[in-house]
Amino acid sequence: MKKLADIRDFLINHPIQVDADNLLTFAEKGSVQHHFDPDDQSFSLSYDANIILTDFVGDFNILLFVILEWLQDKQPNLKRDAVDFHVDILDHKRSDLSLTFNLSEDINATEFAEGSDLTSMDEPNIHTIGLQFGPSGTPLPYPTDPPDEPASLGSEIDDNTTSLGAVYSSQKVEDRLGEIIGNPNIDLVVLFDNLISQGI
Repeated sequence: MKKLADIRDFLINHPIQVDADNLLTFAEKGSVQHHFDPDDQSFSLSYDANIILTDFVGDFNILLFVILEWLQDKQPNLKRDAVDFHVDILDHKRSDLSLTFNLSEDINATEFAEGSDLTSMDEPNIHTIGLQFGPSGTPLPYPTDPPDEPASLGSEIDDNTTSLGAVYSSQKVEDRLGEIIGNPNIDLVVLFDNLISQGI
């Protein structure tokens, strides 16, 4: 469980100075997803990470901000209410607290003649997918869209843009109406009702 070890290391080495002796990290409600495909032995882990801090004397909001910052990078698919917490205030300075959130890990299995190599895959950063980066690692701006092509001659009718095909179809309807309106055997009421029902 690489992510669980990562967040422990992250909190201990962060400037908020979490004391390693007061930090407990463990996983609960873990499950394994596997396709049981002989051609693909990769699998995924899903578990609730439980972070417990005893005798915590820092600012709880700052601690939450730091953990959310880590989750945004390492587990960006979480829901808005993904973090649960419990706080037990010991006195006016110290508290025991626990935070729980779901983590998942994809384990890639690569087969070799000598055996298998297992690699815990990093999460793709959804905030940078599709971006191009400069030499310094800074995201480059999106390229501007090319200007719209000017409308072709004859495609504009009054203030509305209409395709030539639509104009041709309308002309055919008008010509056909001109042929049949004078026919005494045509019920014009029925004719126009049919045209309206067909959206013409």
